[in-house]
Amino acid sequence: MKKKILIVSGGTSKHIRRFLHNLSAVCGETISFDLYAYAKFDDEDISDLEAKKVYTTKAGSFIRKLIRLPKIGVVFSIMAQCHTLSSILKKNHYNLVNIHQLPFYSYCFVRIAHQNSIQVMLTPWGSDVLRISKIYIPSLRRAFDIAQFVSGDLTVGFTQKVMKIFSIQKEKIVNLGYGSDVISSILALNGKFTREQLANKLGIPKAEYYITIGYNANRSQRHSTILRAIVKNKDILPSNYILIIPLSYGADKDILTKKVGKICKEENLNAVLLKDYLTTEQVACLRLITDLFIHIQATDAYNTSLQESLLAGAQCINGKWLEYPTLETHGIPYHVCENLETLSMLIGEIVQNKVTPKTLHPETETLIIEQAWDKKIKKWVEFYQNL
Repeated sequence: MKKKILIVSGGTSKHIRRFLHNLSAVCGETISFDLYAYAKFDDEDISDLEAKKVYTTKAGSFIRKLIRLPKIGVVFSIMAQCHTLSSILKKNHYNLVNIHQLPFYSYCFVRIAHQNSIQVMLTPWGSDVLRISKIYIPSLRRAFDIAQFVSGDLTVGFTQKVMKIFSIQKEKIVNLGYGSDVISSILALNGKFTREQLANKLGIPKAEYYITIGYNANRSQRHSTILRAIVKNKDILPSNYILIIPLSYGADKDILTKKVGKICKEENLNAVLLKDYLTTEQVACLRLITDLFIHIQATDAYNTSLQESLLAGAQCINGKWLEYPTLETHGIPYHVCENLETLSMLIGEIVQNKVTPKTLHPETETLIIEQAWDKKIKKWVEFYQNL
């Protein structure tokens, strides 16, 4: 029997777009799925999303004015979202409501689904649950308590952390995780183009040494901290180096573009700020030209940027507080930054080859390749089909 799924997500980020795209590519006639983008309103056009139906929050002009009010506006926004979700569920018969990118009021969504006798799976992304205010943890814990399923990878530190914080029973965990289209692109491009050709695809000048700082425009990437550490090593950097700073998406894009640009100018750093959207192929090119990838953000779920960089052959710095136990099964494939104070010294040691370069164990490489979306999405489809 054909299954009908409602995907609920805050908006239209590249992550949900890629999920929907890959789901569309393999689900065939066995699964029909709609999307409710709860943070979008009825006058916003998101018709380009790959779903059978795309719903946005319905709110009249008066309610929209109330939503704009400081402090109490969020209450009216939640009310409008709940009313919209209730209306969607009453008009359709879904086998599952799958909530991605969990808002702190997810409990309300889960309750509405249950009132309509529909099962729920919660799909935490990372910062939506790890950086949530402590006052909202009890409410979100209740959502996890009553949801039938929680998607996550049991071999990943992030999932274990979420289970502990929100007291989630192991039996609820469905072994599903997000994948990466970039991994497939890296495999397709590797060895077919010169380093200079790959850089040209990004519009980046030829250089002897490329250092990539973070992967998006969120303050949690700690761009300023990394730049200060690099400044301390400026005299020992290869004469022809370029810092690559991806800022193509993220909540702090405008602020960070100005701030990071100012630091680079004041410190006379050779830097390229990637502010425009990058295609999957361009991201793969970035991974393949990178000599050193620095990843020390505050918290993380299971960052595919790190895995992609490792697969592409870059030396990587990873914060000790960012846990990837499966990647370390056959030896630690990255340089571990113990704390922010030691970052500068570690960068210097890597650039000057004072530490042994890290290599990727064949089994770890295979594990990373298995994270490609074309492989991961099949497990999602199988789960949906078996509901």
